[in-house]
Amino acid sequence: MANWTADYFKSYPLAEKPWQAIIANDGRVASNNTHFDTYFVECGYPLSGGYSYAPRFLYYALAAMAIITWRKTWIAATILASVMTYSATAAVHAVVLVSFRKRLVENPFEWISVDMSGDLILPAWPQAWDNDCDAVLAVIGVAILALIPLQIQSQIFNHPQPEVKAILLLWAMLLLMGFACALVNEEYVGAWNFPQLRLCPHGYSDSLPVSSTGPHAVNQSWNNTIWELYGHSPSNSVHAFCLYPCFNTEWPLRDNSEIMVIPQSKTTIVESMAFWITDMAVYTLVSITGAIGIMVFFIPTLDNSDSERSGLKRKVFEFLKARPFFQRSTGCLLLRIIQHIYRQCLRAYARLFCPVALVLFIVWIEITLSTDVEGESIRHVGQWGALVAAALAIAAAIIARHYSACMLVMRCRGRS
Repeated sequence: MANWTADYFKSYPLAEKPWQAIIANDGRVASNNTHFDTYFVECGYPLSGGYSYAPRFLYYALAAMAIITWRKTWIAATILASVMTYSATAAVHAVVLVSFRKRLVENPFEWISVDMSGDLILPAWPQAWDNDCDAVLAVIGVAILALIPLQIQSQIFNHPQPEVKAILLLWAMLLLMGFACALVNEEYVGAWNFPQLRLCPHGYSDSLPVSSTGPHAVNQSWNNTIWELYGHSPSNSVHAFCLYPCFNTEWPLRDNSEIMVIPQSKTTIVESMAFWITDMAVYTLVSITGAIGIMVFFIPTLDNSDSERSGLKRKVFEFLKARPFFQRSTGCLLLRIIQHIYRQCLRAYARLFCPVALVLFIVWIEITLSTDVEGESIRHVGQWGALVAAALAIAAAIIARHYSACMLVMRCRGRS
């Protein structure tokens, strides 16, 4: 929660999270109100079906297989196509999310009296955040960390054809742009996310999580609406339902009925300073890796084989070779030493550091995603359908690879 929210709670004891001083373990506000109870909750849109467990872990597996099967072009091409399209789509999604991010704070802010005396007032600022912001960060980050191993080891991208190199370069640039947009959106959500209220008849509450039932009708203000609905009698059996101001949030990328409400305490795992420092370290690591991945396109390996250089790399190499210093024996020796160190460092980075960083990143991002509500279960076709599609694509690649050999064997058996 951003520190500026403390300005709205100057009358409460705690400066950073003052509402914690007046709430019970279940999020209920302690007051002498006998008409209705007030709870702090979290509101948000669940993860879209395309980012739920099955498609997400399938993507992780395919990214790992693309690196592992780098010598087998026939299967790596099929796997890599899936990885590139899925991550590129997430990068475009990140651009869209950051473009619309301010739409989620457009609802007006007001104070609500939740105490019989009127002395205890709480802020109501209806918001519901799109949890896809965490998922796009996960998808793009994995692709960026896999970028360098694919360039260094993959037989596909070591191919001298310039159009293949251009495709990878455009993909890498889209990923880096998408990652920057995802970071901006993620930090925006962290800075402006505001605690949400749930107001229920005294002695009654919904079991969380609960889905949106649509926007509530507001009579002039939330305070007026709440007291008109619940404040006439201590016995409110007529109005045995809870009021959620966040259900009045509008977000152009999702439907209002998708809003989910969860207990406020569920998100405390990602609110500590240690987790925030880890966030910054991971963001920096992925950003540097992405920048190095793009630089590799333009820095030659400094060897004597023209087959491994093309385009701008060849021009850089020829420029260095033409310098008078590198034409001397000392300069030539230095050039070879630089060549050896550069190639060994790049290979070590691709084969050792990046795979370890990839595993650690997935563990870290999945801890973050564990606090988000999933939109679909494995029973939905959006989940198991992705698994079936990947299996069919790999099966098609295997058939295309071995079809001729199988037909030849069958013909020979038929003749015998």
